[in-house]
Amino acid sequence: MFLQTKGVYGYQNAVLAFMRHVLGYEMYSGDIVTFDNNGETLPDLDIIERPDFELHVPSQPVSVEAEYGMGFLNRNDLFISVEGRDQHNSTSYLPPSEYNNPDKPDTYHEKWYSTVQRDADKQQLCYNARGDANEYDAMVNAVYEKMIELLEANPYISNIGFTQQDGDLDCECDTCKAMNAADKYGSAGYSAGIVKFCNSVSRNVQKYLQDKADAAGTSKREFNIVFFAYGNTDVPPAKLVNGKWAPIDETVVCDENVFPYIAPINAVYNKSFYDDDNAQEAAKVDGWAACSDKIFYWLYETNYSCYLFPYNSYDTIIETYRYCFDRGAKYIYSEGQHNQPIVTHFTKLKEYLNSKAMFDANVNFKDVCDDFFANYFREAATPMRQFFDEMQAQLRYLETAYPESVRGSIFDEVEEAAYWPKRMLDRWVGYIDE
Repeated sequence: MFLQTKGVYGYQNAVLAFMRHVLGYEMYSGDIVTFDNNGETLPDLDIIERPDFELHVPSQPVSVEAEYGMGFLNRNDLFISVEGRDQHNSTSYLPPSEYNNPDKPDTYHEKWYSTVQRDADKQQLCYNARGDANEYDAMVNAVYEKMIELLEANPYISNIGFTQQDGDLDCECDTCKAMNAADKYGSAGYSAGIVKFCNSVSRNVQKYLQDKADAAGTSKREFNIVFFAYGNTDVPPAKLVNGKWAPIDETVVCDENVFPYIAPINAVYNKSFYDDDNAQEAAKVDGWAACSDKIFYWLYETNYSCYLFPYNSYDTIIETYRYCFDRGAKYIYSEGQHNQPIVTHFTKLKEYLNSKAMFDANVNFKDVCDDFFANYFREAATPMRQFFDEMQAQLRYLETAYPESVRGSIFDEVEEAAYWPKRMLDRWVGYIDE
């Protein structure tokens, strides 16, 4: 068999598609694999398929076998690490200890940093270099040089993050204030500054790659810069024009190789982005889609206030994936219990749902669940499905009975005894015993 692919990530998908169609292969987790071969000789094949989301990674820690066999990619293979970080890494390019240190006058560039001083891990950049054109050019060049160093050291990785630190972006210099003024970009001023800065860096990078390709007589390498739309930079520099989103001006349209990495942390993921309760977050997604043809998405599927409690995004996350697919999703990551090495079997269900829905966003939730319970739990499928259905029903009930505290936020405080009657818990333990 010869399997033809048109990209570096195609080999994995080609192998898995061949095994699915010819051998009836399916992987439910790292230790559960089934085959459903009816014994026929090799069938005629005329199959052309690709994942709906070109790049997608697992939400929880999974084994190497499960990662590959379930069709996931690894973030380490997708993003070049910057001093050990693929996100929240802006000061990994421009360490304050080097460039914001008065004791080092030769490399001192105070204007590269926010006027609001923080500890090193929270220190934000000023993406306008406080309005100093020479400092701005020097800052662009410093990031450009670091990227060239990194892309040359990582010749097979196509993406790099240039993402703000984990905290509010709140430079209060006059230039930033002007960008945030109502008659300029309003609450999207910081976002606009990041887009402009990343476009400037990318143009230098793309020229370098084109010059190198011309000298070697080869095709130009694909290389993308990804920035966070997160926290107070999740507001897009876009506006409604006759009912449709459009960039505020041409300077905030992302270049071809510059993508926003949207992280709607304030959404409620027990409802989809089509739901009215997510209208505000969905509007931000729509605005960013007007500024970029392709988008990276960082979604969520865990309650971080009560980390091991079930979070009821099982069925709704699939609809959210569809929403993102319709708005230029190139990459999907749905952050789960990312640093929890041992997860429950219903969390493994989420991983299986992701493996199916990230390949085909039109999968049916009930069909995928039926398949998972029958093949993962086998003889225990009936009591475990009863447990799961009752648990999900209880979670839906809590949303209506306690709407003020059980909203669907990823920070809901749900560890209240009143939410979990003991008789119900005893019944669930009975299902597990059965």
